Formats: sequence, structure tokens, C-alpha cells
Amino acid sequence: MVTIIKFGGSIITKKKNSESFPIELEKIGQEGRNYILEDNVAELSKEIVSAQNKKYQDLVLIHGAGPFGHTLVKRKDELEKPGDEVIHNSVCYLNNILIEIAERNELKLVHIPPFEVMNYEKGKFVFGKINDYLKYAKEENKIPLFHGDMVRLKDKSKDPRVENSVIVSGDDFPRIIYSYSIPIDKVIMVADTEVYDSDPHKNPNAKLIPYIKAKGKFSKAMKHYGITLTDEDQSGGFFGKVSKMFELSKEANIPTYIINGNKRGDLEAVLLGKDRGTKIAP
Repeated sequence: MVTIIKFGGSIITKKKNSESFPIELEKIGQEGRNYILEDNVAELSKEIVSAQNKKYQDLVLIHGAGPFGHTLVKRKDELEKPGDEVIHNSVCYLNNILIEIAERNELKLVHIPPFEVMNYEKGKFVFGKINDYLKYAKEENKIPLFHGDMVRLKDKSKDPRVENSVIVSGDDFPRIIYSYSIPIDKVIMVADTEVYDSDPHKNPNAKLIPYIKAKGKFSKAMKHYGITLTDEDQSGGFFGKVSKMFELSKEANIPTYIINGNKRGDLEAVLLGKDRGTKIAP
């Protein structure tokens, strides 16, 4: 069974400064490192290594794109053509820096770029050789690393002016992995907050919700914990991510966790079987 860890963009990149993020690849190469929270990446890498030394598990690591993806998608009309390749190269730049930091801290990773190994066909992400990639990573004694990216359309146009790809979010990968009947032990989403009854960044009296029962509709479950969600909340942003964890937990009958990566030791604790942050379970 695999344990899936997802580093959210909020814990590895400076999303608050995303408006100033460069959109030219040359400038991203020059300035992009300023938007990466390198200390967080290093500390989280150390926690994974420490947990693995105490209790080995088959892991899959995923990371979000932060401004390396989201800012460019928002400003896609301003990008050099083809825009999908600019976005792909931008998120790969982030990925390369993360691997560099992780390996400096003894966490061995192998990059599996979605743009090059996946397709989008008939409304689904197709990743036919996923088992081969997971097997290869294990043979190399490394952890497979996926990330948010652009994914090619199966029946793409021959016209270079037509966009031939769609976005795959890092949040989509746990479900993609599950859809290929790969047994999952648990999913850990590392963000900059757990689930609270109100925004802890704005309300110092916000109360942590340590447990959410994955049953019924997500909006109804949240209301039980004192949270009223708009349609926008459920389709995007932080609660859009929580919703995906809720639905996967319910469907796959597994626990999922949302933890605060700024709380040192929480990732290692969850990897070792302890409860931290917000646990979602059937």
C-alpha cells in the first residue's frame, strides 16, 4: 500500500506575492527561487526521511504549483506561445529546485512529469503506465514525485495556435492513483493550515476541527462543524481541496489528513501513525 503526501503550494511557495511573479521563462529562471519557501521544503524533507528510518513505507509525493502554475494560467493570454509549454517548464523549474533541496536533506526523489507521461481523453486523465513508474522508483530506492502540470489532449489539433492541453492539479493525483486500483493507506495534505471553524489567519479565536466524518454530502458535513460554504468555496480554494480529500476518504474508505506544515513534527507524526491536524475518515 502507498501513503500519498501532497505539499500544497501554500507551504512551499510564496503565494501572497504571486501578482509580481514573472511570466517569461528567462525571468522565472532568474527570479523564481525568490518565490520558494526553501526552509519549509528542507524541514518537511527531513521529517519524511526521519519517519522512513523509523518505519519504512511506500510513498508517493506530490506538490502543488503555487505561482509557478496558477499565476501563469491566469495570465495565459500574455505568455509566449505555446503557452502550455511555458507553464510546464515553469512548474518543472519549481520541481527541480524542490528535488535539489530534498536530496540535500537525504530525501531521494524521481521526477515523473505529467506533461510527458499522461494524456487527457474523454473527460479523464489517462496514465496507463503508472504502475511501471512506481515500480521503477522503488527499484531505484527513490520516491516518485508528481506535480500540478499541463496534460496533453489525446486528440490534439494540428493547428499550433490551438491549445492542446488541460490542467491537472496536484490535488487530482490521489484520485488518479486510486482510479488505477493502487492500494492507498492514507493521504496527507500538507498546507499552511488545518481545518478550522473560521479562517485562522483572520480570526485568532478560530477553533481547530480535529476530526471530520466522511459521510454524506460535503457541505452538510461542514455545516455540522459550524462551517457554511458557498458554491465557490466547494469548487475552489482551500475548501475545494478539503472537499476532494473528503470524497476520496469516503469512496476509498481511507483516512486523509490536512496538516499545517509550519508545525514542525506533524508530518512525521502522521507518517508514524499518530493523528495530527484534521483527520477525515469514514
